[in-house]
Amino acid sequence: MSVIIREPRQVVVNFANGATTQTEPAVYVGDCSLAAFIVPAEFNGDTLRIKTSITGDTGFTFNAATGRNNLDSDQAAAFFPMHNMIIETNTATSAAASITVLLKQ
Repeated sequence: MSVIIREPRQVVVNFANGATTQTEPAVYVGDCSLAAFIVPAEFNGDTLRIKTSITGDTGFTFNAATGRNNLDSDQAAAFFPMHNMIIETNTATSAAASITVLLKQ
């Protein structure tokens, strides 16, 4: 019997000092079945908006806490159809920082 193993991916999303939007263009997330956001203290208490690069997409938000942030069922339903991802924060960063996104396809 063959076994198909889907490898998890890690995507590191960078923010420059004073930024409210990631420094990279939209990140390809593909056909995901699981996602978790590893958030450093820089973003603790911030509201993060996850959206696509499609004009007019408002995405969804969640309140970030330091450490691992799992999506609830409504957030997951909004995230998984996305083909790419842009992360925004409601508070400008006070130093360069990165959020790691764990994706499982």
